[in-house]
Amino acid sequence: MLSFDKRGTGASSGDWQTASFDVLADDLLAGVAYLRSRADVDPTRLGIWAISQGGWVASLAAARSADIRFLIVHAGSGVSVAENVVYEMEGFMRAAGLAEQDVQDGLAYARELTELASDGAPYESVRARFAEADGKPWAPFVYLHDAPKDDYQWAWYRSNGRVDPARVLPGVRCPVLWFLGERDRLVDARASEPRLREALAPLAEGAPKAEPKAAGANANAIVVPLDMRLRSLVPKFLSNCGRDLARLRAALAGGDLAAARAIGHSLRGVGGSYGFEEITRIGRAIEERSIRGDAASVSSLAAQLEDYLARVQPEYR
Repeated sequence: MLSFDKRGTGASSGDWQTASFDVLADDLLAGVAYLRSRADVDPTRLGIWAISQGGWVASLAAARSADIRFLIVHAGSGVSVAENVVYEMEGFMRAAGLAEQDVQDGLAYARELTELASDGAPYESVRARFAEADGKPWAPFVYLHDAPKDDYQWAWYRSNGRVDPARVLPGVRCPVLWFLGERDRLVDARASEPRLREALAPLAEGAPKAEPKAAGANANAIVVPLDMRLRSLVPKFLSNCGRDLARLRAALAGGDLAAARAIGHSLRGVGGSYGFEEITRIGRAIEERSIRGDAASVSSLAAQLEDYLARVQPEYR
């Protein structure tokens, strides 16, 4: 067994505060590669056991590698990072005995800040909200309230806020065992269970026989061979990509390259999990060009994504 903590802890190099879950997933797969290199390890019996936040990281890793033969997640969330942290804050507010209206007001503020941070909104637009919350009984429980511009949390949410197991797990090909606790105050088990069941349904159902290709297929179609078990999930995924494209165009129209970067990062992280490597490539390029401030290139990549989504044709096998 190989057990390790995040980069930057103990005597290790790196910094977990600036490392995205994508990077941590690569670290995890590096550990798997190390185990496979050992003569005393059976490479056909390698799996991942992850706890809490590690569930998001392990899901990304398992979706990327056929070397993972099983995945066990203990007390990991089945909703996005942004959604789950709001649930955490709710637990702390209720534990402190806040009145119900105060809890609801605090959650509305927490959702707003978390969404803005996850979308990479300019700090000034978020900071303007701080004064309205000062002195409120729920303000101390909102993680980002009064956080300075150089606080690591802003970059952390921009990189990780949109990580969502429901968009990643359909790419996993190994058996999955996921533990949830109905009284868990840090993981929203009630919201997580149905999403996990839906995302993992193809694994539970097995792979049905492929259907013959429809007659009169588009000659300009980009055919992407996919596992039949993804058939019920891919239409929703591609629809989400279409919404991401609309958000990307809106960000470009507003000159908001930070938001464009966040969208590219999200596309990069989930495309390959579903078998759409071209979406991952385009997402990576959007992220890189946004960081460089090259709006013209990002606009060109948005056109590439639009063309790809219009022509892509999944072929289930």
